[in-house]
Amino acid sequence: MNMAIWLLNNTNLKFYEISERIGYTNQSYFSKLFKQQFNMTPYEFRALNGAPQDAPPSP
Repeated sequence: MNMAIWLLNNTNLKFYEISERIGYTNQSYFSKLFKQQFNMTPYEFRALNGAPQDAPPSP
């Protein structure tokens, strides 16, 4: 799940893409396990921590 946290914080990948990258083919199962471990869904986690921007901010 550490990789899921990193991907949620540092990429704009969709949740199903993150679940597949860390080895879960069923996004619902991934979300269930994530919520059990972190007491929030991946969506809630990303909303709380802010989604990464596509490009770095301009100076």
